[in-house]
Amino acid sequence: MFGMGFTEIILILIVAIVFLGPDKLPQVAVNIAKFFKSFKNTVNDAKESINKEIGVEELRQNAIGYKEKIDSVTDEIKRETNLDTISEIKQDIDSLKDSVSFKSDKSNSNELNSNSSIEREVINFKNLKS
Repeated sequence: MFGMGFTEIILILIVAIVFLGPDKLPQVAVNIAKFFKSFKNTVNDAKESINKEIGVEELRQNAIGYKEKIDSVTDEIKRETNLDTISEIKQDIDSLKDSVSFKSDKSNSNELNSNSSIEREVINFKNLKS
């Protein structure tokens, strides 16, 4: 026990009896036992607390891993659906709409009606895109 032999323990008990006396020795032994028990409980609580923290860290690492997976799948979906191409089409439609508007200012009412149908198609395309 604690790196002490039997004879050393006996010597400590004899010294304790001499200094404390036989009347106070049982009470001191009980107090020492209570101290060791509370020390042991404190150490166990600290171990549990550390294990909980490690568990929280592990959950955080898992969450980061899932986030990275979701980001990679999102990037793959963007590449598959060519969202960049859709934005380019939108820009082309907007420029076409601008040119159609410019022509409608210079053209007669027949062309204005045909431009209106183009504008309706552009609006329909935008609605489909949304």
